[in-house]
Amino acid sequence: LSRQDILYLVSESSSLSVGSLFVPLTFGLYWKPANALGCLASMILGLGVWMLCEFVWKTVFPSVLYGIFASLIGMLLGSYLYPKKV
Repeated sequence: LSRQDILYLVSESSSLSVGSLFVPLTFGLYWKPANALGCLASMILGLGVWMLCEFVWKTVFPSVLYGIFASLIGMLLGSYLYPKKV
């Protein structure tokens, strides 16, 4: 909210979407073991790591890459630790 440049704001909002929503959406559509807990863990971890890397730590790689990786880890852990009941 403190940014004055509209292009920077749009860039941050798209990074937020990619870092926290891309993995759960893609895995939810195409991966059978995906479940609600995996999706929630994926969104929370992706968003949290993206925000830490974007605003707290200064990272070498773009912060969205760290967010996607954390989101992937959250999806895999949440889906494998608590599988769907058949």
